[in-house]
Amino acid sequence: MARAKPVSVTIGTQPFVCTVCRSALFWERRTRLPTHSGVGFAPSATGLLCTGCGYLHWFQNDNLRLWKQDEQQ
Repeated sequence: MARAKPVSVTIGTQPFVCTVCRSALFWERRTRLPTHSGVGFAPSATGLLCTGCGYLHWFQNDNLRLWKQDEQQ
């Protein structure tokens, strides 16, 4: 479920910023990826929509951590 406020992101221990505008705040969206295999398993991904420029970054990575603005990094 999407969070109500923008979040900052780390991948492992490294802060993540938008590759287009270098903003550090994102709207989060979890979604299931389409599959054509016919198996019952559909992988999920996290979409991070940049609050600065609107570029959408997709991740399928367990090392992704989302931080509320009032949390310590």
